[in-house]
Amino acid sequence: MTAPGPGPRPGDPGLWERFRAIRPKIRSEPLELPAPRGPGHRADRITLNEQTARRERRPHPDGSIEVVVDSGPLGALLLLLEWDDRDEPPVFGPVDQGEPDFPEGAIVARFGGPPAASLPAKQILDLARFALP
Repeated sequence: MTAPGPGPRPGDPGLWERFRAIRPKIRSEPLELPAPRGPGHRADRITLNEQTARRERRPHPDGSIEVVVDSGPLGALLLLLEWDDRDEPPVFGPVDQGEPDFPEGAIVARFGGPPAASLPAKQILDLARFALP
């Protein structure tokens, strides 16, 4: 794993345009959390065509934010769109099975905070391609 750096996003610019063009088809529905988890924490059920994914945004006191998604193509696409919105390279990481809200594992992107080792962004990009129609 390598630390992300500034610079261009991986992949073809045309692919990023396809990701951006799919935004109007993405639907979000807020989920109720069983217990408060901190200010600004929210969970959503995201739908694109027949695919669904859970997304949680978890702010931290240091100003960084984690976005955690189901570990499938739609989840990967959501992380890339978040990166596109923030224009800041995230640190990607796996979330192993066992977290109650993500029983089959998840992918996390952390924006802000100290640099750290990251899953290669190209792996996230390659997975996100499968969310496209």
